[in-house]
Amino acid sequence: IRSPLWRHGGVVFGPHPRDFSYNIPKKVKLLALKSSLCVKLKENNLLVLDAFGIEKPKTKEAARVFSNLKISPLKNLLLLLDKIDDDLKLALRNIGYLDVNLAKDTHACEVLAHQKLIITKGALNGLTDRLKQ
Repeated sequence: IRSPLWRHGGVVFGPHPRDFSYNIPKKVKLLALKSSLCVKLKENNLLVLDAFGIEKPKTKEAARVFSNLKISPLKNLLLLLDKIDDDLKLALRNIGYLDVNLAKDTHACEVLAHQKLIITKGALNGLTDRLKQ
């Protein structure tokens, strides 16, 4: 009764679950990050700041910093920092056009997905140390 020839019998060539995924080598990931940063630099969409800090954890103060930098709020921004404290996280979390990340955790897709990249000097030093490996 289990023969595929019989009614309610088995399936002749049933599904075989397969995993076609593979891991990308670390060298390729680092090369992609280097090239994405070079693209942002060539397009003049890379901005380096000495430091990024605000006095009070207010979104209005953080938005004022970006307006003083003459950055249009219509652009999709990525802010890379070397460390994020709680006050800064509170101030930046409600800005819709801004994404904040640590420089040591960033990757090529994230850099290419944003129109403009803002990075602090400390984060840039950490990122270059990571890319030299």
